[in-house]
Amino acid sequence: MSNTKQITLDKGVKLGENTINDITITKPVVAHLKGISLTKLFNFETDELMKLIPRVTAPSIPQPALSNMDVTEFMTLVGEVVGFLAEENTDTPEE
Repeated sequence: MSNTKQITLDKGVKLGENTINDITITKPVVAHLKGISLTKLFNFETDELMKLIPRVTAPSIPQPALSNMDVTEFMTLVGEVVGFLAEENTDTPEE
């Protein structure tokens, strides 16, 4: 499985004068989770999600920009980010 995923948002997210539609999401590593409650994250608490998303998106989407996103597009972004955390390890151990 790839460590990145490209998504395209219909309405995009406004960063300054620009609207960003294409976003690359990087699979989080432990360092990305520093200061984030995993319990709150897996309960889809918005504040925790808004801490993680800027750390794993390129271009980085700051919290104020996330606050102004269309809800359905925010949930699309959340689904992709959390999807990385819920992946099953498909590697089979060698015997």
